[in-house]
Amino acid sequence: RGLLYHPDTWISPLAATGFVGPYYWSFRHRPWSGAGLTELAASCDPGDLGYPKVVETPENDDKGVVACVHASLNLAAVEGWNSIIAREIDGMCHYLAFDHRQAYDFDDGSYNCGLDWRDDDQRKSTRKKLLDNSKQRVLPLAARAVIEYYETKNSHTLFECHLPSFIPIGAIDKICISSDLYKKHTDIHAKVDTFVLPDGRRLKELIEITDSKEACMQWQHDFFDKLRRQRLSKVIGSIGTASLHQPDSSPISCTLAGQGGRPVFLPADFGAWFASNSDQYGTWKQKRSSELCMSFCCRAWHDIRVLFSSTAEPQRADADLKDPRWKLTTYSVCLGTQGNAVSYITKGILGTRHDVHIEGDELRRCLGSGKPAPSGRGVWERYWFKVSVLEGRAVVSCGSGSFGDNTMMRFEDPDPISHLKYIGLGCWNEPTTYCDIRTNEPWLDHPNHPQLETNTTEIDADGPKTMECKLGSADCDMM
Repeated sequence: RGLLYHPDTWISPLAATGFVGPYYWSFRHRPWSGAGLTELAASCDPGDLGYPKVVETPENDDKGVVACVHASLNLAAVEGWNSIIAREIDGMCHYLAFDHRQAYDFDDGSYNCGLDWRDDDQRKSTRKKLLDNSKQRVLPLAARAVIEYYETKNSHTLFECHLPSFIPIGAIDKICISSDLYKKHTDIHAKVDTFVLPDGRRLKELIEITDSKEACMQWQHDFFDKLRRQRLSKVIGSIGTASLHQPDSSPISCTLAGQGGRPVFLPADFGAWFASNSDQYGTWKQKRSSELCMSFCCRAWHDIRVLFSSTAEPQRADADLKDPRWKLTTYSVCLGTQGNAVSYITKGILGTRHDVHIEGDELRRCLGSGKPAPSGRGVWERYWFKVSVLEGRAVVSCGSGSFGDNTMMRFEDPDPISHLKYIGLGCWNEPTTYCDIRTNEPWLDHPNHPQLETNTTEIDADGPKTMECKLGSADCDMM
């Protein structure tokens, strides 16, 4: 989910190379792509002149690239993207199976463990599984026929996912390589056996080694089929019939700009928005009394600000953010202020004495590339923030990646703020977008959640180490 909703991840309905010359085969395989090349002759009814004919293929590669972009999806921006993709696949299957277009060489998937869809008998067999003789009723085996079509056709005609330049380590689940590559190249063999990822996972545990391309394809099929079955189990009742199911919520995001450190608080019951039943609501309500959690994706290169508060009053325009009374109501966590050079945790909002102050540490600030200022560039990452109150003490912590991993800062407060219920977001001057916001949800539970121990473990370039908080620093936020 974190990678699919990345703003730089986009999915084209076929390989992007098929939208350019010399053959422009994407437009033959999926003729309705041509509609993206046609502009209406007028902004209203064109009258007797009629609309221009839909162009079958672009005039040049530049127009083909534009058509590819228009046909592609960014999952974070498109509601119902999964249904859109399913309908595209179904449409392509019917269009070919019922001979509405000519079958071309790129319809042959037999050389890549698939089927040759140029074969008349193959298309005829599929037609009989899709619709009845009158073409009025969808047959029971239609879904399986469409899936078979998609899984056995030329790989260049599948949906193609274009990934961002930087991919979070946590997004990597498995790596499949050939046994020939593993056995013959000693350097690769050594790295597979000994390399440890920055998040602590061993590369060897992620590797799947296959002996042939057929075995590789079968492993991929089984891997994703298992995920499909797990998803299907959510909508099938115990007696084997479909039951009502609340679909996964679309990601909730917000954009702030020019806040000058002033927070914008989420509704107090925001975490309950994701509860699909009374049990989940009860879990959320019980957890909220002792802890508040926040997780989101962001690529700001400075001033990511999260606040935990007992009041939403600081968001008012006339509230003085340097008022000492906020020390009794609000914890503030900031990553990368002063041009992504300083991170801190403090009681209060602005003009306070920082309880934790980190300066010049590249691993405890906003993830970015280049120098911090003025030419820094943010890199997409998921960040988490948490405050928990237990036995008369509070722990405020934050980190990056999966919840509980890669702890950046941690503050233990022996005089905790009581009745915390609001979570606020903030920024300084530049527009900042917080994507896929999650709070106090059951699936945020993680075995590495920071607890009330004296120390916590974090990962840096030199491997795991133990960190103690720098408490009572004289450094202040003078902004």
